[in-house]
Amino acid sequence: ELPQRTDAAFIRKAVDEFVAVFRKGDAAALAALWTPEGEYVDDQGTTIRGRAALEKDYAAFFAANPRNVLAVDVDGTRFPSRDTAVVDGHFKLTRGKGEVAVSRCSFLFAREDGSWRIAIA
Repeated sequence: ELPQRTDAAFIRKAVDEFVAVFRKGDAAALAALWTPEGEYVDDQGTTIRGRAALEKDYAAFFAANPRNVLAVDVDGTRFPSRDTAVVDGHFKLTRGKGEVAVSRCSFLFAREDGSWRIAIA
């Protein structure tokens, strides 16, 4: 069964919500967008696992890097199963001094209890 168009719209909304919450600098709200055991792997290969660890890491990042603006350009979304979606794209992080850092990103979203949450990024 192919995913409904509504699933693609919900995934886009979830990515937009991630960007909006990141821009607010709200570590707790950002961590809540992940599955309970969600994993973030940074550009150096370090893995942060679980909502509590993600919240702590985001809080430290926001404290050390105020006034960042994040954008996510989505290159494509695919649905390997009914309850998973993979979003490929690019992060564009504009730092307080106007420096722009661009990096490739990939999200694995999982549908849990009717909501799409980030499982791996």
